[in-house]
Amino acid sequence: MTTSNPTKSSVTLFMPTWDMKLCHAMTKRGFKVTGVGSTEPYDVLCLTDGPPVSPLLYGQRRIAELKCDLLRDMSENRLLRSMGAAKPKIGFGRGAHMLNVFNGGSAWQSTSGMHLGPTLHKAISWVTGTTMYVTTNHSQVMIPHDSADILAVASHPSTEYRSDKATYKLKEMKEAIDVEACYYPQTNSLCFEPTDLTHDKTMDLFMELFDDNVRNIHNS
Repeated sequence: MTTSNPTKSSVTLFMPTWDMKLCHAMTKRGFKVTGVGSTEPYDVLCLTDGPPVSPLLYGQRRIAELKCDLLRDMSENRLLRSMGAAKPKIGFGRGAHMLNVFNGGSAWQSTSGMHLGPTLHKAISWVTGTTMYVTTNHSQVMIPHDSADILAVASHPSTEYRSDKATYKLKEMKEAIDVEACYYPQTNSLCFEPTDLTHDKTMDLFMELFDDNVRNIHNS
């Protein structure tokens, strides 16, 4: 159920790693955005896109072709651990993976198929049942923890999924769900894998999920 949230113009996002493109997209939709060095209080932590999250954080060895930023991983992990569980958190792309891992999830380290871009692919909202095109450009795919609420999935699963142990073909897997968005109510964390929010339909999906899930703004 949707709770009453303040207007977007009164919601301040804090980006510990600055992303100008994302900042523009969020301010266009009415949010205020601040970053490192600002003394302004913020309402929602916003983790941005970047290199893949290190598999060390979810118990796998890194495959050779995966390039990570372990210092950033550890810095954001410390920040998350220092926050109260109720403080709202959102993550885009890499940020979604960080929040997913922080909440006990993991990932396929590398995939192939419709997620590699930049391109458009279909996503299905589990909130409304509608299908829409969203933007994507990533090789990793989230594997949410059982405590996550799945909010949107890709309608075109990847053709291969790779972990540190093996590469699995889609036809070899009993179930393959490419999660586009999920929410962890226990930590108020919204994980949104599409990253290009200058694409209006992608941003529309994010706003729908934000309004329906992120809780306790100004009260955490």
